[in-house]
Amino acid sequence: MQRTSSSLDIKKLQHGKQLITIFVLLFVCAIFWGAISIFNSQQTSVISPELQKSALPLNPTITESVLDELEKERTYSESELAEFTIYRMLRSEQDNSQVLLPLGKELPPAGTKPPQETPTASPSPSPSLRPSPSPMTTPPPSENILP
Repeated sequence: MQRTSSSLDIKKLQHGKQLITIFVLLFVCAIFWGAISIFNSQQTSVISPELQKSALPLNPTITESVLDELEKERTYSESELAEFTIYRMLRSEQDNSQVLLPLGKELPPAGTKPPQETPTASPSPSPSLRPSPSPMTTPPPSENILP
């Protein structure tokens, strides 16, 4: 009987030793996995020399050459500004057509074409018939006055 009892005890010890070995290996793997996860989660960033240069404080002095350049820029006289025409674009809700009119001029009656602007020799910029990019997809209701 002693022989069976001691052989059972030896088998239990061997089984316990195997379990401890497995648990130790699992513990080492868990520690290794955690260390790698922590290492990988650290943010690493490299700041380029170009960005480091642009992050330097600005020099608060103004040189005369900058002021001279600003004085040389083109300025408009009161008469040139009075001749400058501002245009508005009106869009028809019915057929989605667009009409370009100078500000202050009204739309012609329905069924007639608006008068075409003739180019002038003034230095004022001429309007472009290409649609300009606008953040609004539809004009405000006050400008939807086409029939």
